[in-house]
Amino acid sequence: REPLTTPLPSAFASAQVSALDVVCVHDKCTWKGTCGSLDCHLAECSDELIACSGEDGCGALVPRGEMATHRQFVCLQMCPNSKAKKRRKRRRRPAGYRYVRRSS
Repeated sequence: REPLTTPLPSAFASAQVSALDVVCVHDKCTWKGTCGSLDCHLAECSDELIACSGEDGCGALVPRGEMATHRQFVCLQMCPNSKAKKRRKRRRRPAGYRYVRRSS
């Protein structure tokens, strides 16, 4: 047998820690709850930073509550990393470009 390198937490200690009162790690958020429910809160917290993702996402870290505004006004129009903006740039024709149909 090999000795344990890290002690296993006891059920009693885990229950005590889970029951501790905590507040959200984000300054603007007013959520209060138990340590055991903090992970569930952070999965929904509007101040949690999440990556702008999806088909047209730019990858910027944006608070969850501001993502819709970011996607609509920043990412798709101004963000240099936006895939949608890069696609629009490729579609633009140079100034003075004219389509000329060749006769056969």
